[in-house]
Amino acid sequence: LPSGRWGVRYRVDGKPVSPGLTFATRADAGAYLDSVRTDMDRGVWRDPRLGRRTFGDWANEYMATQVDLFPRSVAAYDGMLNNHILPAFGAMAINTIRPLAVRKLMAGMAEAGISASRRSTTLMLLCQILRAAVVEGLILDTPCIGIKPPQLPPPVPDYLTIEEIDRLLDALRPPWDLLIMTMIYGGLRYGEASSLRRSSCDLARSHLLIDESMCEVNGVIVFGPTKDHQHRYVSLPGFVRDRLATHLETEVGPEPDALLFTVPSGKPARYSNFRRSVWLPATRAAGLKGITTHLCRHTSATLLLAAGADVKDVQMHLGHKNAALTLNVYCAPYDGRSEELAARINRAWRVAQGEEDEAEPPVISDDPAARRRRRRHRGPVRRDR
Repeated sequence: LPSGRWGVRYRVDGKPVSPGLTFATRADAGAYLDSVRTDMDRGVWRDPRLGRRTFGDWANEYMATQVDLFPRSVAAYDGMLNNHILPAFGAMAINTIRPLAVRKLMAGMAEAGISASRRSTTLMLLCQILRAAVVEGLILDTPCIGIKPPQLPPPVPDYLTIEEIDRLLDALRPPWDLLIMTMIYGGLRYGEASSLRRSSCDLARSHLLIDESMCEVNGVIVFGPTKDHQHRYVSLPGFVRDRLATHLETEVGPEPDALLFTVPSGKPARYSNFRRSVWLPATRAAGLKGITTHLCRHTSATLLLAAGADVKDVQMHLGHKNAALTLNVYCAPYDGRSEELAARINRAWRVAQGEEDEAEPPVISDDPAARRRRRRHRGPVRRDR
C-alpha cells in the first residue's frame, strides 16, 4: 500500500473480499491469509465485514423474528431497547462492542436507581441479541461472556391466613369477592381469572379449564395463551363451586365464550382499573394495605401444603413448568410449621410408647406480629399475572 503497510485480499464465492486490515510486513499479511484459509477449510470462518453492521440495525432485525412473545413482553423489551440498550450501542458496529462497554451500561443503570430486576432483564435481552449475532456469523464471540447479572434479593414468600381471607372477601363487593375467591382457592393469576368464560367451567366435576390469559398493553386489552403456553385444569372446593354455579345462572350470558367477570358495561375488567377502584380500597378496609393480587397464588400454595399436598401437586395446581420455582418461591413453611412438625413427631413417639393419642395440631397458625415483620422485610414482588 502507499503507506508502506500490507493489505490482504481473498475470494469468497468467487468474489474478491478486502477485510480492511493492514499489516506491518508481508509475512504478517501472509500469516493472516493462512489463518483465513484454515478457518475456511474447517468451516469456522466468519466474514469480518458482517461485524460492521450497526447494533441497532441487527437488534431491530432480531426482534422482528421474535413472533411468539407475549404482547406484554414485546412492550417491555421495546422499552428496554429504546431507553437503555440502543442509546448505548445502537450506532456502534456490532464487532466493536466490548465487555467493558456492557459493564458501563449496567453500572450506569445502577447509578440511575434502576432496580436490580430491571437491570437483570435488560442484560438478558442484550445477551440474547448478541448470542444470535454469534450464531449468524456477525461476530466471533459475545462481549457478555463473564458478565454476571445483578444479585436479586431472595423472595420472601407471604400468604393470607383464613381470617385475613375472610376479612378481604368481606370488604369486596360482588362479583369481585368471587373473583378473588377463585384466585385464592384456584391458584389463578389475575389475567387467567379475568379470562374465564362459561366454557371454562365444568362445575359437575368442580373443574376450571385454564387456557387463556388477559393482559393490557399500551391501553389495549389482549387475550392470549397462558404464561407457559399450556392449559391446565384446577379443582375447586365445593363452596367456591357453588358460588360459581349461582353466578353463572344469574350474572353470565348464555354464550359459551361469555366472560365470567366483567365491569357493569359488560367489558373485560382491566387490571389497572380493578386495582385502583376495587383492590386498593378493599385491602385498606381489610387492614391489609400493601398486598398485591399475586399474594392470592402464594396463599393457594400455602393452603395446599397445609392440607398435605406435595410439591408436584402445587406445581400442577399453579401451572409452573419448573418445580424449582414452586419450591423456591411458593413452598416456604407457613407460620407455626416447625411447631406443627414437632408436635407430629411427639405424637408419633407417644403412639409408639402406647400412650394416649394427641390431637392433630392446627393447620395454619396465625402469628400477626411475625407476619407483619415478614411483610415489612420481603423482597421485590414477583408479578406473573
